[in-house]
Amino acid sequence: MPKGKTHDFELVEEAHGFSSYIHRKNGLKLLIAEKRELPVIGTMVTYHVGSRHELPGHTGATHILEHLMFKGSKKYDPKKGNGIWSLLEKKGSQGNATTWCDRTNYYWISPVSLKEDALHIEADRMRNALLRAEDLASEMTVVRNEYESGENDPMQRLGKQAWYQAFSVHPYRIPTIGTKEDIEGITVEKLKKFYDAFYWPNNATVTIVGDTDTESALLLAEEAFGSFAKGEIIEPEFHVEPEQKGERRFELKRQGAVNALMMCFKAPAGLADDAYAVSALSAVLSKGKSSLLYRALIDTGLATELHADFPRFKDPSLFEIYVALSENVPHEKVEQVIFEIVESVAKGELKEADLERAVHFKIADRLYSLSSVAGMLSAMNESIARGDWKDTYSFQHKLQQVTLTEVAEAAKKYLGKDLVTVGYLKAV
Repeated sequence: MPKGKTHDFELVEEAHGFSSYIHRKNGLKLLIAEKRELPVIGTMVTYHVGSRHELPGHTGATHILEHLMFKGSKKYDPKKGNGIWSLLEKKGSQGNATTWCDRTNYYWISPVSLKEDALHIEADRMRNALLRAEDLASEMTVVRNEYESGENDPMQRLGKQAWYQAFSVHPYRIPTIGTKEDIEGITVEKLKKFYDAFYWPNNATVTIVGDTDTESALLLAEEAFGSFAKGEIIEPEFHVEPEQKGERRFELKRQGAVNALMMCFKAPAGLADDAYAVSALSAVLSKGKSSLLYRALIDTGLATELHADFPRFKDPSLFEIYVALSENVPHEKVEQVIFEIVESVAKGELKEADLERAVHFKIADRLYSLSSVAGMLSAMNESIARGDWKDTYSFQHKLQQVTLTEVAEAAKKYLGKDLVTVGYLKAV
């Protein structure tokens, strides 16, 4: 960087080895962590836009844009011989993008020598993506194949249907890939409108982790993003999900499918005060061979596979329990056993040793994921999306503070029979 160069980033806070900044002029948020012991650099842009922001007629737009954002921008165009992949991947970088309910992220793990290229590429496609009709046409085959693959997978179909049935109005009910009708009806004009609504510096967070020093990272970010103006971000209006009063049920029949059961319960927002007790509850039920459901279902031969999951989203989401049944085991039997286990926890019958073991499992998973640059970016991405980047690291501490009483209260509040959506997948 030239001597005397300055930047317009203002320090907001420092925590967990990260420094948080915001750009004074365009509102871009920036997170930097010096990890000099790791001889690579991780760069990521997280946009606060996902399928949650898509209105009817535009579902799947975020995902399709993810595909097109790799097809070229004003400065980096494969038709000019300097496309994204030729500049980064062919020189040793590993990159990709993902789309989910509350966010979209674009990331690179690169040799330190490519950190400038990675940031400048992300900056250019933030506001100068080409979004050409011919690129959309070529990618539609890939997108359709992704959609059909999900529809033809019985387990994915079960999950999609469960979320669609559990939510009445909230956009979480529509899968990130979108509906078939909207995918087939997408146009470049629709995508450009969506892009211009959300892809701005004040709707994004840039994360830089690895072998760098903070000052040079700030100057690089200024050089790449500093000239952009703020955008006018207008959040789409949608109805708040009404309270569920009574169980919901559905049944799917698929040839060759494994008989399976999915139970979804209304759960809190990812940063709610009791979200950590709900996370502990998911671990108590299904984390490891000592978990309550493993002992009750797999050790007894009733099931061959299970998991309980609580994806902590920005808005209230779902607590999922999935079970693959053993041959000739009735769905009703497994459902009954699950409710018996949940009711025992709600009554305060969970043992301290079971809670402690489950929390250790959960924390170990988190610490393992944070041992690499890629893992840090992935975890940070989800925390940014739910509204607090610090949650990536404070999660462990908050989980350790969860008590038996709080887990019992969480089971009683969220896993009641009137709050469940039950799906049976049956082989025919």
